Amino acid sequence: MTINERMAAAGVPGRPYTIAAQLDWAAAELDRLEAQLNFSNATVTELLVQLEKMAVERDSLKQQLAAERDSLRKQLAKIAHIAHNDGLDNLTEAEALGRICILSLAWRDRKEE
Repeated sequence: MTINERMAAAGVPGRPYTIAAQLDWAAAELDRLEAQLNFSNATVTELLVQLEKMAVERDSLKQQLAAERDSLRKQLAKIAHIAHNDGLDNLTEAEALGRICILSLAWRDRKEE
């Protein structure tokens, strides 16, 4: 599409357009497009910075989760050991869970001493 056709499509009055008018319009259009591009680049840059921060936070949360899982596994292993030593192997699941809760509280109290 020619500049003349673009100007007509944009509704610019004054047809037929002089070469000077076409050059001025084209320069203004380039400025407008450049401003849009600069705004888009700034937005993309800002989004990339936010994305990077979110990735760092995600990695930190993954590490915290892994540490919490490890801690829970260790606690469960100790509770299972205590339950086995206290003869909880032949109880129903509900009875065992109740006793394990009590034992885990006792274990926590021992740990705090």
